[in-house]
Amino acid sequence: MVKPRQSSAKTMASALVCSRCEAVTELHDNKAYEAVQNTLHQTGHGFVESEIEIKGTCGSCQASCRVQV
Repeated sequence: MVKPRQSSAKTMASALVCSRCEAVTELHDNKAYEAVQNTLHQTGHGFVESEIEIKGTCGSCQASCRVQV
């Protein structure tokens, strides 16, 4: 699993990982962080750390697949 850089106090880092070439793009989304914080607060949990990895196919790999077809 790819571990994104440590999150700051106001954002939550997540990583987009290409399932073909394994390129990693980090995302920093305040809305995602707020949603997680709200859920944690509602359930009585505290935020410690987050590791979110989203698999897909990057634009370069998608383009190369279209060219080969």
